[in-house]
Amino acid sequence: SNTPYLFTTATGKPIRWTNLRRRHWRQAVTDSVGAPCVPHDLRHTSAALAIAQDVHPKVLQARMGHSSISVTMDVYGGLFSGYDEGVATALDNAFSESFVSEPCQKPAGELIALPTK
Repeated sequence: SNTPYLFTTATGKPIRWTNLRRRHWRQAVTDSVGAPCVPHDLRHTSAALAIAQDVHPKVLQARMGHSSISVTMDVYGGLFSGYDEGVATALDNAFSESFVSEPCQKPAGELIALPTK
């Protein structure tokens, strides 16, 4: 039967956390990662795996239900390694593929199209 719940009783009703913990959770933790492990750890694991797959921070924010990107970055920002390097490399590549010999200055917010070779 279709149910919106991940864990249910035999009749499809939501299972109480105390029963889930006693009947399933403790043994599952023991058999896998070992204690201490709480359900909220699954949330953090999901986020960490998404970040490792280069999921964009705004996508992660929506998936995690955070009220702002600041919350997401405060909690998971340290896991977003290499983003700055990626931006620097992309900008270096765009500059080296253009005919421009030196960077030019324009007012903030104004886009400059670089002619390509």
